[in-house]
Amino acid sequence: GTLLDTAAIIRDSQVPVLGINTGRLGFLSNVAIQDIESCVEALLNGNFTLDGRSLIAVGGIGFSEHDFPFALNDVTLRNNDHNSMIAVQTYVNDIFMCTYWADGLIVSTPTGSTAYSLSCGGPIVTPDSNNIILTPIAPHNLSVRPFVLSNSNTVTLQPEARSGEFFLTLDSRTYPIDKHTRVELTRASFELNLVNLEGHNFFNTIRNKLGWAVDKRN
Repeated sequence: GTLLDTAAIIRDSQVPVLGINTGRLGFLSNVAIQDIESCVEALLNGNFTLDGRSLIAVGGIGFSEHDFPFALNDVTLRNNDHNSMIAVQTYVNDIFMCTYWADGLIVSTPTGSTAYSLSCGGPIVTPDSNNIILTPIAPHNLSVRPFVLSNSNTVTLQPEARSGEFFLTLDSRTYPIDKHTRVELTRASFELNLVNLEGHNFFNTIRNKLGWAVDKRN
């Protein structure tokens, strides 16, 4: 959460970010506290690379100049009434795709594929895959499954519900919208640069954080 907030602070300045994990899982903050000293040494010696992470740009909403209309992890559309479903008319490049009847819809970046989308049954994709993932939250139709698109597409969402009031969440920032809002999602024109130390890579992180291949025989 702290690193997601940092993205909203540095914006498109291209300042590299290194995450120190002081919490629990920490997919983005993968340097442990006890490794800070060796981490600083690696930075001083230039033993690192930069890992560019794509963001989703959000349009169609009256953001203020102080807002950050981008998401590093995901954009989530939900009803303000948690006890009822919503219908989300979904278009790809202005071509009708489908209507999601669900508790909500998650549009995730590759970075966010290991976050909320994953807990709702979405796939894990590598950070360099140039995709976005559409993952319904508790869909009413069992044939509806997560869908992976190239992030060169424009995805448009039109929500419908009895209340006519919805919440759009960009990472941890929530905005109220109404049924007349058409949310347009595109790939941002800039990336967030994460510092990647030697010996750290996406597959190591997945194995360590998710406990893959954990077997007492190993």
